[in-house]
Amino acid sequence: RPFDRRRYVQTNVYLAPGNSGGPLVNARGEVVGVNAMIFGGLSLAIPSNTVGAWASGRLRATLRPRLGVRVQGIALPASLQGAAGQETGLLIASVEPRSSAERAGLLVGDVLLDAVGEPLGDAASLHDALAEVAGNTVRLRLMRGGELREAEVGLGRPRAYSA
Repeated sequence: RPFDRRRYVQTNVYLAPGNSGGPLVNARGEVVGVNAMIFGGLSLAIPSNTVGAWASGRLRATLRPRLGVRVQGIALPASLQGAAGQETGLLIASVEPRSSAERAGLLVGDVLLDAVGEPLGDAASLHDALAEVAGNTVRLRLMRGGELREAEVGLGRPRAYSA
């Protein structure tokens, strides 16, 4: 899945195993992030503004819209990429009973392509798109059995998550 620069600061510093959680500082000695992990040979840190928001309580109880699906990012078969207009999508792995997704007729095996006109390549891109329309209806473009379809889904009541 593509690296999402909005979620992490990419660095070229060596991060030894067990050193996650320490500060990432710039040449002026300012903390710019918290070292988080090594991914594909890259050291990644959580940006300091994200850490600051969490520490001040703004992220402690976040309301997130509910679609009611579990998804997995997939590469579309070459034969479907032309019709879809993209190379990746989100395979619906499960649909929660009595969820907005079930009421809208989404099925296990459907492949979500975009939401509100934004291409979907991973679960984070779906969360971001849903956050833009929380409490409203979201238009989804999907593929079912090799055919393009559209669905309008009324988002379920947001659920509070603790950070």
